[in-house]
Amino acid sequence: MRHRQRLLGIIWLVLISFLIISQAQLPAPYRMGISVGLALLGAGGSLMLYRITATVPAAAPVEQSRPVPATALTEPAPGPSPAPVPRRARRAPLAPGPRRGSTRHQAEMLERLRKERLELEEQQQALKRERISLRQQEQLERNLIARLRGTLAIIAGYADMLVSENLGEVIEAQRYPLQIIYRRARQLTAIIEDLETLLQANEPSLRKGQVDLSKLVEETLSDFEPRCRATRLTLKQHITLGTPPIYGHKEHLRRVLENLLDNAVKFTPEGGTITVSLTPEGNEILLQVSDTGIGIAEEAQSHIFERFYQVTEGQSRPTGSGLGLALVKEVVQAHGGTVQVSSQVGRGTTFTVRLPITPPAEGA
Repeated sequence: MRHRQRLLGIIWLVLISFLIISQAQLPAPYRMGISVGLALLGAGGSLMLYRITATVPAAAPVEQSRPVPATALTEPAPGPSPAPVPRRARRAPLAPGPRRGSTRHQAEMLERLRKERLELEEQQQALKRERISLRQQEQLERNLIARLRGTLAIIAGYADMLVSENLGEVIEAQRYPLQIIYRRARQLTAIIEDLETLLQANEPSLRKGQVDLSKLVEETLSDFEPRCRATRLTLKQHITLGTPPIYGHKEHLRRVLENLLDNAVKFTPEGGTITVSLTPEGNEILLQVSDTGIGIAEEAQSHIFERFYQVTEGQSRPTGSGLGLALVKEVVQAHGGTVQVSSQVGRGTTFTVRLPITPPAEGA
């Protein structure tokens, strides 16, 4: 850089000297031209010198070296101690898992499969034990029902013979207790029959056939006529002629009708009316049992089909075992039908049973 500056200075000196000499010897017009040319040449040189000096960066100043004391080489300079740099916790390397297809991986798979197989076998054994327990319980219930039915039949038979004085004259003080014995024996017999019907309702091996509901309704109503006359109830029937038969179990359907009529008789005051209607409606047969009894509260209507549920509020008569309406629902559902209740307190109740006319696939 310094070499270039010196060179330009020499060029300027030469030009200025040449200018002075030329002006001294040449005429005026020539001196004017030469002066202008030298002025332009000087301006161009000045511009070139400016560009050269602008593009070259200035050198950093050099600091003078100072003598370092001997203590600075051994002792640190006083000042605040730097904050310790926190170290990152080194994560322990994960143990490499068994590679797929390796011997260890295959052993783990076999062990897991063995445990799952053992769990499945335990579940199957538990289900098997539960099925055996249920079968044993059902068999025990059937045996108890058979024994109770036989015993109650004997009690009811002898009580009937005593009340009717077939075994001799009965004094007046004995007549009322004998009537109670006979009536309770008949009630227990009805409960036993309900339990047996509930056990058999959903059995696939239950024998079914064509059932004429018109004839079944007439037979059942004839059995209830003496009881209705004794309680001063009017019993009516509306049966549509030509009602087709349905596929089902006759005795179970008889129990449905008997339980509905029994409820109507128990909860209808003297002078009331019980109406049974039977009519086909589309692919169904509509069976309705209506009464003018005390009715069922709205909050109880959703529970009356549950087993052992009894409505006690506002009733002075015994309501039975709580199995009658549960039997109605389960037997009707086993026949592919539905049952509904419509009731108003103080105005009466209507039970509506719908049974399909077309026989089920297994009974066709």
